Amino acid sequence: MAGYVWSLNDVVWNKDVPPLAVAEGERVEIEFVNRTPMLHPMHLHGHEFQVVAIDGARFAGAKRDTVLIPPTRRATVDFDASNPGWWALPAICSITSTRACSPRSGTCDGPEDRPS
Repeated sequence: MAGYVWSLNDVVWNKDVPPLAVAEGERVEIEFVNRTPMLHPMHLHGHEFQVVAIDGARFAGAKRDTVLIPPTRRATVDFDASNPGWWALPAICSITSTRACSPRSGTCDGPEDRPS
């Protein structure tokens, strides 16, 4: 599996990549695109999200904290940033747990709140 590169917004995460900035109370929409030939679960810590589209077809889906993205498919989720803090948005399958692919997103008052 050495040929896979995991990224968010086409940026491979490392400790120097800034988090995705989200303001408290903001309604956030994230589209997960799985460009690989394998299932890919995505999990958001600290919040529940609502699945609002599969492959661009919108609907009022279930609330959850993990969504399974089938190979070569897309899922769109919405959440309200109601729980301030720094929250991980990792892929949660064994293939990715051995790689640096746990981007952080969240809200804070300033850079001093960023985790080390």
